[in-house]
Amino acid sequence: MTTSNRRAPATGASPQLYFVFLSFSCFSIPLYAQSSPEPQPMDSVVVTAAKIPQRVSDTILDTTVITQQDIIDSQATDLPTLLRREAGVEIAQSGGIGASTSLFLRGTNSTHTLVLVDGVRVSSATSGTTAIDQIMLDEIERIEIVRGNVSSVYGSEAIGGVIQIFTKRGHGAPALSATVGGGNRNTDKVSATYGGVIGDTRFNITASNYGTRGFPALNGADSPTTNTDNDGYRNNSVSGNIVQSFGPSIRIGASGYYTDGHLAYADPFAFSINDINTVNNRVGYGSVFGEYQVNSMWLSKLTLARGEDYSLNTLNYAPNGLFQTFTNQANWENNVLLAPGQKLLLGAELRRQDLNSDTEYDQTARTVKSVFAGYTGEFGAHSVQLNLRNEHYSDFGSATTYLAGYGYRITPSWRIDAAASSAFAAPNYNDLYYPGFGNPALQPERASSDEIGLQYGSGGQLAKLVVFQTRLRDLIADDATFTPQNIAHAKITGGELSYRGQLFGADVIASATAQNPVDESSGSDQPLLRRAKHFASLSVQKSVGDWRLGGDWHVSGSRTDDNITAYPTVVDTLGGYGLVNLTARYQVNKSLSVQARADNVFNKKYELADGYNTQPATIFVSLSYRTK
Repeated sequence: MTTSNRRAPATGASPQLYFVFLSFSCFSIPLYAQSSPEPQPMDSVVVTAAKIPQRVSDTILDTTVITQQDIIDSQATDLPTLLRREAGVEIAQSGGIGASTSLFLRGTNSTHTLVLVDGVRVSSATSGTTAIDQIMLDEIERIEIVRGNVSSVYGSEAIGGVIQIFTKRGHGAPALSATVGGGNRNTDKVSATYGGVIGDTRFNITASNYGTRGFPALNGADSPTTNTDNDGYRNNSVSGNIVQSFGPSIRIGASGYYTDGHLAYADPFAFSINDINTVNNRVGYGSVFGEYQVNSMWLSKLTLARGEDYSLNTLNYAPNGLFQTFTNQANWENNVLLAPGQKLLLGAELRRQDLNSDTEYDQTARTVKSVFAGYTGEFGAHSVQLNLRNEHYSDFGSATTYLAGYGYRITPSWRIDAAASSAFAAPNYNDLYYPGFGNPALQPERASSDEIGLQYGSGGQLAKLVVFQTRLRDLIADDATFTPQNIAHAKITGGELSYRGQLFGADVIASATAQNPVDESSGSDQPLLRRAKHFASLSVQKSVGDWRLGGDWHVSGSRTDDNITAYPTVVDTLGGYGLVNLTARYQVNKSLSVQARADNVFNKKYELADGYNTQPATIFVSLSYRTK
């Protein structure tokens, strides 16, 4: 294997220095905290960590909540842009907004993070990932991130963690909100939301449209036949939901979400510079649910849902690859209050994945049957979380996973947590059944994880330090004949610092990650591709009169990646980088505001994927009307 360092770092500063700086800052913050009447970070209620409602400061697993106000203040357009500032999250994108994106959580593979939308799986059966690059933020109300191994709660893919997206819900009296804006490179956006509560009915509908002329994702240096025109993108998204209560015991509801994106992209293996490649990506779901409060101790909920992932490629306007996944899901969950502070989760899930493609796969359907149980208990200063799950796949058999977690509250503000867990990831359809290359004898990838964390939570602040280790075995890799086999294994060790709160009157979100993700298969501990050993982020927002001013600072160390045209024989080094984004908002009156966001203000040249350009300096200005 050859290594090339032909790309120099985009910044000369050391990521280790930034990590030390942020580490010091996070644990100095309690000395300077300011009081605030706003909702406190530690008081947010989450459901993703255990499928049982908990305060975020009470979760044993490292959990983060991104609130609606966080999304508004960030002024980010899409999900990858927002997630880049979170501890343990790395993004690799092959171009600008809408381009193919990989997410690495705690150094695990992109197929090892489970992404849910309102609790529904919307991933691709062929790739095993979710097209997060198609998810815009206008439809999103909040996001919960659980880092670490939670297969025992959710099943396959949740080795690195779970990212759950909650679409907007109605609150208070029905009201309308709208945003319109534009920026350089012919970028435009319009969105509108109407929702609220009328009697026993809660409802919401949101729609948005975004478009940009984009920029050339490839510059042609690596492939002289590449089309270097601008890679434009257009997205239309819509979400809606309604919930009806019938007295205090019964609720029924329906919800749906769809995002549809059209991207022009460059192919590094194109035969002609005149080739025109496009892809239409669609992600979404529809669901209905019924919830019954059996008695004061027992809540039962049944959900029926259908998730979809759709991708249609064209070459010179002719279809050139269709891949469509439908995932039908039935989920029955029962939350039982055993005693004050002690809750039991019991449930069963049935899923069926169906594949529609113009490629003739050997098999196009499989079913998954699951049963699961969970327990959370609070005993004075002590906390316990226990989970067990069994899944049976029709095409390879069963997998059983567990989680055992313990927390101890040293003082009202300080807490220590520890957890041990096992996980698995089911092989995707490409690995199992792709014509001429699939291996139907593949078994799931396996993992075991251990972590210990220290947390400080008081008033308007929440700081965490977590140290973790994950061992992965039976990883799927190609053998000498390019046939997928369970032959690889890896180890990831690392630590994360995160902080949310107020410092000197400003709202601060800070994170720093140090990790060592290595492939142990060859015996020489090669770094896992596209993953840095150090990266960090700092976001600051401050209100000054009618102004809200802020900025983000992202830094990352170097990473390795397969050469865009010569893989797997050539591995390149992608240089480290530092980015600055700035935001400003002026509140014209109670309902009307004007805001602006400038991305990559110093026009840094860097790469997230070998051979692909990243977004140059960008400005976007918008006008928003919100009545609440």
